[in-house]
Amino acid sequence: MNFEGLSFSKSKGFGLLQFKTEYADTFDYVSSDNAIKNDFIVVNEVDEQGSVNNLMVLNTSSHFVFFMDGDVLVGAKQNRVLNTSVLLEPQSKTNITVSCIEQGRWRHKSAKFSKPDFIAPAMLRKQKNMNVNKNLKSGNSYYASQSDVWDSVSHYESRYSMKSETSDLSELMEKKQADFDSFIKYFNLDNDANGLAMFSGDKVVSVEIFNRTNVYAEYFHKLIRATAMEIFYMNKDESKMQKDDALDILNMEISKLEKAEFNDFPGLAAGTERRYDSEEFSCHSLSYNDKQIHFSFLNV
Repeated sequence: MNFEGLSFSKSKGFGLLQFKTEYADTFDYVSSDNAIKNDFIVVNEVDEQGSVNNLMVLNTSSHFVFFMDGDVLVGAKQNRVLNTSVLLEPQSKTNITVSCIEQGRWRHKSAKFSKPDFIAPAMLRKQKNMNVNKNLKSGNSYYASQSDVWDSVSHYESRYSMKSETSDLSELMEKKQADFDSFIKYFNLDNDANGLAMFSGDKVVSVEIFNRTNVYAEYFHKLIRATAMEIFYMNKDESKMQKDDALDILNMEISKLEKAEFNDFPGLAAGTERRYDSEEFSCHSLSYNDKQIHFSFLNV
């Protein structure tokens, strides 16, 4: 994987490198945010009774539609988070696996789901993804441990001394958004980028790459908020890292994957997932017809 370093910014000990890869904009798809706003797709409970860890998505459009691992869906009987990245084919109906992030509600708030302006925190995603990886290898599809996800939600409530009536992660994220935005203001989108790497000191804590630059742009602030959820309460010395340093560290970290063990699995919808085995980090990618759609590395 080749990276063209485009821009580097930093604040309070954390750095953000934005870059472009050689496969940027080689496959045409739209984000799930875009698809929901334009009525390309409808996300519902699987039936009237519902299923905590499954949702039904109907794509009535001629577009491929992309959901990212960690995407949050609010409404219906309870709020959920995507267990993995998903590429929906045009004119398709797909049962997707999710986890609940609102333990105390099982009643309809709305007929269908919508998407807020945030995704799940980075550590919750990492732990969930490592759990999904183990389940896939044992033949349990893209399910995660629901109790572990609820424990993660409780952890964030305790950390930020906030509690909702239904133990709802979405409510916590909404209440903390102003604080996170005070951190986000230090980082501006590079319109030519299709990926980012975030650093704590000289350590890579997250890497996210999208095929499309416009989809990357939609997720840019969401991804920073997801990491801010983990690092906002920390006090870090200002980093001396510069762009070339960040690019070298990123290349070194990603090169380790060439020697790492991995397994390939059929995607939850279209495409193929590659998942790497590690007890330290989570890493997976989604590809379709030899085009990488999404890559995620979380070591927060």
